[in-house]
Amino acid sequence: MPSVAWVNPLTDDPASSVRFLDKAEALLEDEDEQDMAVVAAQIHLEVQIRTILLSAAEDSGPDWADVLLQTRGLGNLNNKQTQALIKALLGIDVKQMPEWEAYRRHNVLRNAIVHEGQDAEEEEARSSLATVRAICIRLANAARSGSS
Repeated sequence: MPSVAWVNPLTDDPASSVRFLDKAEALLEDEDEQDMAVVAAQIHLEVQIRTILLSAAEDSGPDWADVLLQTRGLGNLNNKQTQALIKALLGIDVKQMPEWEAYRRHNVLRNAIVHEGQDAEEEEARSSLATVRAICIRLANAARSGSS
């Protein structure tokens, strides 16, 4: 079976978003910090979405795309502008992705952690990280195939 390599798209900023996924992985192994693993995974996802959209806009977007892409919260998959940009730039309807329901569960958990102080069980945290990885890969692959 061939091995598959995937590289996270990075920003020009020397502080890579990958550090959040690395931190999430480390936190996942500490049973007292699994809730923070979910939060770190969400940060990673939002930074990756923003980075992918910025790259796609640079490749094909009109001048006004730069202004739109500076919108706060652009990396949030629940943001209607983010959904519209992903559809326009990457050709993906996020609500039709196979990962959408898992993302919704991840987001509910993340919100409960951040806004209510809820703990995350190991299984929930592992599922959140797997969902984030899958979405990042799907969006990065769509961006790559669109720029070829």
